[in-house]
Amino acid sequence: MFIFKILYRKMIWVFAQPLNPTGNVVLTIIASLIPLIALFIMLAVLRFSAWLASLIGSIITIIVAVSLWGAPPSGTVKAWLIGALVGSWNISWIVFGDFPPITFS
Repeated sequence: MFIFKILYRKMIWVFAQPLNPTGNVVLTIIASLIPLIALFIMLAVLRFSAWLASLIGSIITIIVAVSLWGAPPSGTVKAWLIGALVGSWNISWIVFGDFPPITFS
């Protein structure tokens, strides 16, 4: 579902997320839990490494978002990429930001 929004004198399409895409609240909740359940199965049962399970889980999330919620694929991938970069920045800040400065004396 898309709606028009006027931005800088241009009409653009804005994605409006449907709150109940299946028509049944219980099915919508189960559908939204698919990526999380898949991640838990990959980590606990199949014993995948964390980076591989996260990558596969994010691909499953994108597929569910595009197919069930009708999200635009390009916007979904862009949002995933921005989220991954911000997360990488925060993790690297925590890991490498606590080192004392190097002094050459």
